[in-house]
Amino acid sequence: MPAFDPGFVDPTEMLSRYVLDKSQYRISDCSVKFTAFMPPDDLCLSVFRTSGLSESDVWLIGKTVGTERNKTLHGRAEIVTLDVTKNNLDVNPDNNPPHHANVVGWPQEKLRQRLIAQILASRAVFKLPPVQRPNTSAF
Repeated sequence: MPAFDPGFVDPTEMLSRYVLDKSQYRISDCSVKFTAFMPPDDLCLSVFRTSGLSESDVWLIGKTVGTERNKTLHGRAEIVTLDVTKNNLDVNPDNNPPHHANVVGWPQEKLRQRLIAQILASRAVFKLPPVQRPNTSAF
């Protein structure tokens, strides 16, 4: 695994796209839908560089993202940077917040955006957040 460089994204780095909407994944087969990868109007798709982080740290980032947006964290879609860049997109790290980057270089046409988003979704692995167990210790 490459060393973390805040200004350079290695092609082997894992990116996490946090899923904050139930309509962006399928619980039946635990897969992500293309809508999770559709860029917003500014064509900057928010992701986090999660290679080298512990599972708990990756989920903590996701929980923080959900809290800041007042949404529920439903899971994350993990994709390798190379799968993004093979589709003529770039990953621009801004590290604001830490480990944050934007997927940029999207075409203007919605149909082409959708095609790329479908490819990315097919390459991504969807992960559900760990089950939170209530504290059951006796008082």
